Amino acid sequence: MSRLLICFFLSFAMVQSLTGAFSPVKSNSRPSVRLQNGLFGGLFGDSKPVDPDAPNRFLEIPAKSIKPGPLRFFLGVYLVGEQNKPEPGAWQANTNAGDDILELYYQDGSAKTTIGLSEYGVTFDRYGAPSLQYLLQESVLLHGILDELNSLAFLEDVEEEKRLIRIADPGDAIDKAREKLPARKE
Repeated sequence: MSRLLICFFLSFAMVQSLTGAFSPVKSNSRPSVRLQNGLFGGLFGDSKPVDPDAPNRFLEIPAKSIKPGPLRFFLGVYLVGEQNKPEPGAWQANTNAGDDILELYYQDGSAKTTIGLSEYGVTFDRYGAPSLQYLLQESVLLHGILDELNSLAFLEDVEEEKRLIRIADPGDAIDKAREKLPARKE
């Protein structure tokens, strides 16, 4: 009789955990995150669902000074030129998001990246639950942006005070940001 009770309680607990794992998710984020966490207890990563409206700051480049308006214009022109890479319509750049913000949308719609410009730094925030393809293509695009920022920060033909961006000491912030990207530059 006691074995029968033990089997009953174990099967009841198993059904409870499985039905809890398949319960609906409150947000419109990926339901597989909820399933994964219910079955495996957060074994494969963070147990919190992704809030598509919450920013995730993944890169920050501190600077001595930035001229946000001209830098925003320069990066906007650069991003318009990169919209059709690796294929036509892959990226959409919104250069009218705000005074000091540029938004980037990838064709799969899984996430967006914003580039924030202030007097003392450049920030990169991601919204949503990016797909693997998004992360790889974003990394390629961000390497190009970091190349442009690096060339603007260290132009020898322009006096340091007149540059659009002056990197904070010790001057390796762009290299440190590049190391955080999942894909490496060739």
